[in-house]
Amino acid sequence: MKPHKHADVIKAWADGREVEVKLTPESEWIDTNRPSWDDNFEYRIKPLGNPDSLVYAYVTPQATFMEVQPKNANVIFTFDGFTQQLKMAQVRL
Repeated sequence: MKPHKHADVIKAWADGREVEVKLTPESEWIDTNRPSWDDNFEYRIKPLGNPDSLVYAYVTPQATFMEVQPKNANVIFTFDGFTQQLKMAQVRL
């Protein structure tokens, strides 16, 4: 017998984890307290927090700022995942 499409999420929900649903591929994830486990929807275990975001930049002596790939960065900015406030700046020499 093939497991239910959402078996892993159903088990986590039964164990007390919060679940989110996505009604269409274009929609946002939304909280659901009573999932229907519809095969046409996507379900996931709600992430436990918002991860910090990193911005990789190259800054020149003329104060030109360019967002670049991580390997080309000479400055890395870390923004808090909840507040979106700058929490750290790291200079690469």
